Amino acid sequence: MKSLFRSCVVGVLLLSGCESATKNENAGIEGTGDRVTLASAYGTVSGFGSIYVNGVHFDTDTAEVEISGESATEAALAVGMVVQVIGEVGPDGKTGIAQSIQAERVLLGIVESVADVGRGRKALRVLGQTVYINEDATFVGTSFEDIAAGIGLSVSGFVTDNGLITGTYVAQQVIDVTADVLQVEGYISSVDEAAQMLVLNELSVHISTADFIRGTAADLAAGKRVRVVGTVPAGAQTLQAIRVEFVSRPAGESRYTSLEGVVRDLVPGTSFTLHGTPVTLQNAEIEHGVAENILAGMQVVAFGPVDQGVLQAERIHIKPLNTSRFRGVINDIDVESRSFELLDATFQVTKFTQFKDDSPSMERYFNFDSLRTGEEIEVFAVSVDGVWHVTRIMRRGGPMGGPPDLLRGQPTQVEDGQGFYIGTIYVDGSELPEHEWTALRDHQDVETEVDVEGFYTGGGQFRAIHVHVRPSPPCDPRVFFECGEGKPRDMPPPPPGADR
Repeated sequence: MKSLFRSCVVGVLLLSGCESATKNENAGIEGTGDRVTLASAYGTVSGFGSIYVNGVHFDTDTAEVEISGESATEAALAVGMVVQVIGEVGPDGKTGIAQSIQAERVLLGIVESVADVGRGRKALRVLGQTVYINEDATFVGTSFEDIAAGIGLSVSGFVTDNGLITGTYVAQQVIDVTADVLQVEGYISSVDEAAQMLVLNELSVHISTADFIRGTAADLAAGKRVRVVGTVPAGAQTLQAIRVEFVSRPAGESRYTSLEGVVRDLVPGTSFTLHGTPVTLQNAEIEHGVAENILAGMQVVAFGPVDQGVLQAERIHIKPLNTSRFRGVINDIDVESRSFELLDATFQVTKFTQFKDDSPSMERYFNFDSLRTGEEIEVFAVSVDGVWHVTRIMRRGGPMGGPPDLLRGQPTQVEDGQGFYIGTIYVDGSELPEHEWTALRDHQDVETEVDVEGFYTGGGQFRAIHVHVRPSPPCDPRVFFECGEGKPRDMPPPPPGADR
C-alpha cells in the first residue's frame, strides 16, 4: 500500500464555507491557479457521491481508505464518521480529489451507564470516559432510544482535552470484555512511572508490556493525546495496554486551515484551542452568533491561515447542538435556494447538512436532489433568524408508527387556552390529557423541552395528542459537555467494582 502520508501532508487545511444563505455561502478555500493542494482535511462525513466532508465534494475514485488502521473501501464509510482527507481541492473550494481517507474510532467498549442530559441528548460512561451523543447522530445496529448499559459500542467522534467525547457515529458491536481487544482515545490525566501506569480520565491503563507508536514510554506526560488498544484480564479493573499510539494533528504552518472540534481553554472573545491548536478569533466572522456566544464545550469549525502554530481565524462556524425535531410530508421544494417546506415551515439545507437514508432502499447517495414533494421525512434543525437550518435529514420509509407527525423543541407563548408555539408552528393542546397539559403549564417559567405527537392541520398549526415534558439541564444547553463543575447532569455513579 502506498503511504497515506504523502509529501503534501504538512498540516490541516480548509474544507468549507459558511452554512447560512449569506454572502459567504459559496466561500471555500481561497487560492489561485488551477488547483489548491490540501495538506489535510479534518471533519465529519455528511454525504456520499463520492464523499462530502465539511462542505467539499471529494472524488474518491483513486483514494486509499483506512478505517481504524485497516484497509477498506469508500463503501465502508458512513455519514457521521470523523475522517481525515488528504488530497487536492479546486479553486472554487467546493470540489476536490481525495488521495487518502482515514477514519478512526475514538472508543470501543461496553456501556457502563446511561443518563438523559437534555433534549435528545444522552451521556454514557464507557471505559471510564464520558461520551455525549445526540439523537441526530448516526446509529448502526441500535438506536438513540435503545442505548443501554451492557451493550458494546464502537464510537467515532471528537475527544476533548479533559476526556469528554462527543459521538457522531455509534455502532453496536458484540464484545466479550474478558477476551476482546478494546480501544480508547483521550488526553493523559497522569502518569505513574514506577507503577508503569497512565490514567485517561477515569480509566487506569497498565503499559508495562505495550508497544509504542510515534513515541516511547519516556514521552508519556499529562496532556499528551494517545490512543490505547488493550484488554481487560479476567478479574482486573484496569486496561492492559497492547499498543499505545501518540496522536497528533498539527496545523499546517502558513496554510489556510480548517479544524472541526470542541472549544477548550477559552479566553472569551479572544482565543481558544481545537485539538491542541491555538485559535485566535478577534477578527473572525462568526456564523450563527457573535464572539461572545462561543463557550467552552461548543462544537465549532474554525477557518483561517496558520502563523507560528496559531490559527488566525477568519471565520468560525458554530455547529448547532440544541436542535428541534420534526416529522412530516414535504409540501414544496425550492431547488434554487436549496430549501423545502415541511409543516408549512421553511427548512434551509446547508453545507453542513447530513443526509441519511434509513428506508428499505438505503440509498447511499441520498442528498437534496433526491428529495420529492409528498415524501415523508424526519428533520433535525435549529432556528436561525426565523428559518430552520437543517442539521440532518433522515428518510425513514414505510410506516413510522404512532401519529404521523412529530415535533420536538422548546415551547414558547404558553396560553391558558391550551396552546403554545414551537418555533413558528402553533400547537393546539386542547385535546391533551389534563395531566400532560398541567405538566407543561407548571414548567413554563423554566426552560423546558417537549416532544409533541399529533397531526399537522395546515396553516402553520399542529393538533397535539400527547406532549412529553422534560426540564432542560440547569446550565447553558449549548455547553452540553459541562454542567456545574464539568460533570454531566444526573450522571449515575460508576457501577460497583469499577476502577476510579
